[in-house]
Amino acid sequence: MYFDNDKTPLRIAGAVGLVIVVYISANMLRERHEEATLPLTSQSSLLTKNKETLFNTPTTQQMERLESEVLDRITNEYFSKKEDKDRWPLLLNSSCQHSWDDVAMEQLKNWKHTGFTQESLDKYCVRKSVKISVVGGVIRVGHFKFTMSGAQRIVCMVWLIQMTLLRAKAFGRTIPDVELVAQTNDGSQSTVADKWLWDNPGPLFANIKCGNDASVSFPMGFHDEFGARASGAMSLRMYEENWENLLLSAKTHKPWSEKVGKCFFSAGKQTGKKAAAKRGFRHVLFETKDELLDVRLEEYPLSKYAEFKYLVYAHGRCGWSRRIRELAFMDTTILLEASNCTEYYLSIESE
Repeated sequence: MYFDNDKTPLRIAGAVGLVIVVYISANMLRERHEEATLPLTSQSSLLTKNKETLFNTPTTQQMERLESEVLDRITNEYFSKKEDKDRWPLLLNSSCQHSWDDVAMEQLKNWKHTGFTQESLDKYCVRKSVKISVVGGVIRVGHFKFTMSGAQRIVCMVWLIQMTLLRAKAFGRTIPDVELVAQTNDGSQSTVADKWLWDNPGPLFANIKCGNDASVSFPMGFHDEFGARASGAMSLRMYEENWENLLLSAKTHKPWSEKVGKCFFSAGKQTGKKAAAKRGFRHVLFETKDELLDVRLEEYPLSKYAEFKYLVYAHGRCGWSRRIRELAFMDTTILLEASNCTEYYLSIESE
């Protein structure tokens, strides 16, 4: 897995926005009235039309047709700092080398034949979940039993959706009203107590999707790497600067022959109570004694990870770990622990 490091970092922001709109487009295929369902198979032409009008990278001609007053109005209304105002045109011009259609449809395949109803979404009110609506191009957020735990992820999620809406608005595109339900913990729709599960559930937006459960993986935790970890705040400046800092810390100029010929793993920052070393099957790494393994309980500088020829990605809670987002930048070989629970981008095919 890799990112194109020679491209502008803002292109990834554009790619994330693209994924968001793909999800939103599929979600809005649901009928408005309460009891009806809308099979996605019968809406292929509509989905194709939506993709043509919403997802495609703007052409040069489209960029030239953008009215300056529209751009100025968006810039002045939503971006208060000069560094973000300057980066906003770059985001509009950004493009994505991948097609995310297959990834989005993989996330939404549960409802390909059945569709989903308002009732199936409303059932999530029994969980610690958050309802996010886009009405008339304006985001509205409400909650049921949500606590401050995971609030940073909602802040990040709303920012990504807002960037998508602004990009669509700048090109005169209309995103129909849509409603989605999100949960902020590390689990998916199925990794909860049985009393919170029911037949034929609607989509629940979460960090991960486990197997074929009723989850839709969403990049709500990207503030950990590209924003403010403590608050969840995101900005175009923070995204670009954090991207560049991660590139610098993850790279080493040592040739392969001079890298340390061992397989490295560190339990990370949450080692105070030694809990991180016991999650999943991580304990096997610590119990295995081999000269080719370098396993550390204490935190280890990320800037030194790339000095090793091999890195281990071992998941923690709920069968996944955000660490892969950082390891993917490393000029090294990553050994991934297999899991049924993954974030959306792990299913894209490399080109």
